[in-house]
Amino acid sequence: MPTPEPIDHYFDESFVQSVRDQLSEKIECNADLYDKRDVHKLLTCDWFVRRFLAWRPTQVDCAVKCVAEAMKWRHALGINDWTDSYFPIEFYQLAACFAYLPDREDNNVLIIRLKSNRRDPILKPHFDDLARNYFIYVCEKIVSQHTHRGFSIVFDCHGASLSNVDLDFARFIISTLSNYYSGALVYVCVYELPWIFNQIWKLVRSWLDSEAKKLVRFATKKDVQRLIAADHLPEYMGGSATKDYRLVPKGALPIEDMAKQYDNHYCENDIHKLITYFQRMIENS
Repeated sequence: MPTPEPIDHYFDESFVQSVRDQLSEKIECNADLYDKRDVHKLLTCDWFVRRFLAWRPTQVDCAVKCVAEAMKWRHALGINDWTDSYFPIEFYQLAACFAYLPDREDNNVLIIRLKSNRRDPILKPHFDDLARNYFIYVCEKIVSQHTHRGFSIVFDCHGASLSNVDLDFARFIISTLSNYYSGALVYVCVYELPWIFNQIWKLVRSWLDSEAKKLVRFATKKDVQRLIAADHLPEYMGGSATKDYRLVPKGALPIEDMAKQYDNHYCENDIHKLITYFQRMIENS
């Protein structure tokens, strides 16, 4: 398996400046659609432009549209206001999605553990949406804290079963990465894909455009170290890294406390079901 080449940011400084100039004019006409903090990044940071554009046409007008839509999306979600404490303790303990140590090409690594994902009616409406936002938040922290460095995603399928498959969430991930992080995504590694997932993978692959398909790699426990060195891999993937991927940040609240903030949506019985759900998932993760 060849090691993927680092992503080539083919948008030169003049292209980025043209996007910046044209988009600045659009923003002046509809300033309320954009976060002022993002506008500042647009004007001062080339990476903020390039991070959205790797799979996009090289025409300036198309690039302007892509960046504008991404900035509107960010403002609508309030991404710049999210902090570690925006998400419950159990999300961090479950570690269904987490940033880890860089790969052999010094790309940041985001690991998604499929076995730690299982849909349950008790999660709707708030915590299902919050789980999606958590994925965005992890992506955002990687891209924002390590400017001009792309990231790779490892879809860890080890130990997963059909009960862990969530096609809606898969579509969400593909859409999010394609529309808002394509300039930062270097490759996608599908790790330990079980044979029972072959038909599901064919379906998911059909949703990818031609450029996205080129980014996909496959790895097993025997050869994943071609991509990521052993001392940067978690122990459960055959590595020797000791970084705690379940570390809970200061200020994060238990899911019980967060559920109580949603007035009239979660009764005591619902909260008990939520707690039980996460306890079971964490124990089995």
